[in-house]
Amino acid sequence: MGQGDVPFVIARVVNCDMGDITTVVAERLQMGQGDIHEAIVFEKFVGGQGDVDILHCLSSTDIETDQGDIGETVIHSEEELVALARKLAKV
Repeated sequence: MGQGDVPFVIARVVNCDMGDITTVVAERLQMGQGDIHEAIVFEKFVGGQGDVDILHCLSSTDIETDQGDIGETVIHSEEELVALARKLAKV
């Protein structure tokens, strides 16, 4: 994703360069300068200069940060994280 605002993204791999995303569900999430309100990440999170308000993940999720901030990190079991992702995706 380049520039712009997106309310919801669900994909295996998400790259958020400069845009803002309200909610994202991803196996792997890489951030640039964009901001994300709520992220559900299963495997790997790579933060850039952008901020994440709430990061939901597993205890095994690889988290790397740069200059950006993570407001709150919530660790879930795999079952809880899948249930949250399904709820937010409305499936």
